[in-house]
Amino acid sequence: SLTAETSGQHHEVGQLHEEEAAFFERVKRHLGAKAVYAEFLKCLSLFSQDVLKLPDLLQLVGGFIGGNADLMSWFRRYIGLDDQQQIN
Repeated sequence: SLTAETSGQHHEVGQLHEEEAAFFERVKRHLGAKAVYAEFLKCLSLFSQDVLKLPDLLQLVGGFIGGNADLMSWFRRYIGLDDQQQIN
């Protein structure tokens, strides 16, 4: 079966999609307002289009979910950073 590597562990692709979906649902609940959630998604979109660089993305995302350590930790791992790794 297909596998994807995340945080050095192999996950079934379906499980990874479930984790992603759960993360975005938690972010949506954490942010509350649909307009704020849309701005969060816009940051991710700009990063995927290489408009934003990683340090900028982390700063912006931190403004949205930085108050929730679990969400921020999951996001950092998702983009390939460990919790202590600093980006300059």
